[in-house]
Amino acid sequence: MLTIRQYICLKGNRVKDSCEGKPSAYNYSNGCRCVDCRDAWRIHGEEERVKKRKKSRDTPIAYDDALTRSQVLKARDMEDLI
Repeated sequence: MLTIRQYICLKGNRVKDSCEGKPSAYNYSNGCRCVDCRDAWRIHGEEERVKKRKKSRDTPIAYDDALTRSQVLKARDMEDLI
């Protein structure tokens, strides 16, 4: 009985299978295209997207340290001098 991985490799759908039975996203980025490495790469991508979303969501808004001349004049209702 062949596993799915062996069956795909026998059919010739693989260009390169170099993980030697240890699938990971790293092996996928180095050229292994077995089913397990593709799944590891997909999961890695999902985790990166979640991390990026969380980072942008949790980052506070940066405000200026000092006010510009135009901001001061606008606050004092002296916009005609801007």
